[in-house]
Amino acid sequence: MSSPVIRHALPADMEAVTQTLIEAFTEDPFQRYMFPRADDPTKVRPAELARFVAAEVDTHVSLGHVYVANDGAAAALWEPPGVEADGDPLAQLVFSEVAAETLEADGEQWSSFVELRPDYPHFYLAILGASNRARGQGLGAALLERVLRVCDNEGLPAYLESSNLRNVSLYQRHGFDAVGELTFGTDTVLTPMVRMPRS
Repeated sequence: MSSPVIRHALPADMEAVTQTLIEAFTEDPFQRYMFPRADDPTKVRPAELARFVAAEVDTHVSLGHVYVANDGAAAALWEPPGVEADGDPLAQLVFSEVAAETLEADGEQWSSFVELRPDYPHFYLAILGASNRARGQGLGAALLERVLRVCDNEGLPAYLESSNLRNVSLYQRHGFDAVGELTFGTDTVLTPMVRMPRS
């Protein structure tokens, strides 16, 4: 298998990035928790998922740290140290589309979600995902390594919240350690993770 080709995303890549990430998160537990289908709560409402992903891509592209693997087969949205994406579009979407009783019941977890993000300079991984056809090809690992090399060279930590327990081991293999677990609803676990730079 040839090595993945990792590069900065270009404006022409944005549609492919958005579609790839929508596909990657169609069965994501946290998206299912936020946007469950009325007729089948085990499924995600596709329109809301698409709006959520599009908002994430739109708010991150201007930060200069959106990366693609193999021309958009996988993508990662990062925030560099000292810079945070505009959270208003996502907040508006969450407050308009997530059931009020869901937000109220998990108020403490939402507060912890915000508070656990480090207050020191770090790279923040907002989203990482691959299309169905690209899974299992090491593209996620390659996208991680692209920025983690910068972290190591410049002595910077990295932070993320894993929305799927199946992905925690991938992040652990790359040096991330869990700093807690946040349970939303009855069984949706979000895992905040920090990686300190390697010398």
